[in-house]
Amino acid sequence: MIRHVAGVAEVVEDIEAAVQFYRNDLGLKVNHKPGESYATVAISGIPHFGIWLRSKAAELVFGDPSQIERIPLGFSIGFEVDSVKAAENSLRSTEVPVVQGLKVEP
Repeated sequence: MIRHVAGVAEVVEDIEAAVQFYRNDLGLKVNHKPGESYATVAISGIPHFGIWLRSKAAELVFGDPSQIERIPLGFSIGFEVDSVKAAENSLRSTEVPVVQGLKVEP
C-alpha cells in the first residue's frame, strides 16, 4: 500500500524564523516569499520538504484558523500510496483516528 515517503513538512509558529534557520544556519535553498504561509526547502533525497505556518494549517485542515491548538507543532510525513481511498479505508478499520478525510487541495 505505501510506496515511499513523498514529503516531509514542519509545522511552525514563526515561518520567517524557520526560513532563516534553514537558509542561513543550515545553508539550504529555501523558496519563500515574505508574508507567505508556506515555504519549500531543497534537500537531496526528499521529494518535497515544506515549512507550514501553524495557523494556515488549521485553516486548511479544519476550515478555521482559530483551531490552531488542534494542529501540533513538529513534523508530518506524507506517504505515496497506491490508492488514497484504500489507505483511508484501511486506517478507518483500525483505531487510528482519521482527522480529515479524503479531499482535493490546490
